[in-house]
Amino acid sequence: MVFHSLRILVITLLCLGLAVIGASAHADLDRSDPEAGSSVEQAPAQIEMWFSEELADGSTAQVLGPDGSRVDNDDAAIDLFDPDRKHLVVTLETGLPAGEYTVEWTTVSGEDDDTHTGSFSFTVTVGATPVASPVASPQASPVASPEASPDADSASSHTLGQVQLSEDPAGPDLTALGIALGVGLLATVGIYLFWLLVKPRK
Repeated sequence: MVFHSLRILVITLLCLGLAVIGASAHADLDRSDPEAGSSVEQAPAQIEMWFSEELADGSTAQVLGPDGSRVDNDDAAIDLFDPDRKHLVVTLETGLPAGEYTVEWTTVSGEDDDTHTGSFSFTVTVGATPVASPVASPQASPVASPEASPDADSASSHTLGQVQLSEDPAGPDLTALGIALGVGLLATVGIYLFWLLVKPRK
């Protein structure tokens, strides 16, 4: 009878031990930065989480903003520089407003591939200062090149005509006429002298 009771006690302890081992197989959140329930002035560049067990591939996280939209860069990854592989990091978008943010995480245990999920929240009290978009300075209207009007064309043609007329000679060139007459006179005198030399003498 005593042996039977002892056997039952041992079996019960074994079952409790297995239950405890099974319960500890989950990679549960140990701590985070920002901490769960904390308030920060500005939204951080990234969310860091440390878990109770080694993480396996498939562990991930996402961050939801005050309006419920996703505000992380979809780049949650295990920190490969952590020798224990318990560190999970996800980066956030820039310029996030004030409000409550929720981090939803899913872990895959590196011990037995058991999946576990959870979430925590933190609050941003101030948020990013919105940057005003630069106002375009008024640009001067392009100055259209003046088109020649009919009157301007007429005036231009008239002026051109005056210039052309002023360049035309007023009359026959007197210098050229004098030279021509002189050459003709000299030629006549030369012919007459030649005739006197060659004419027959009586």
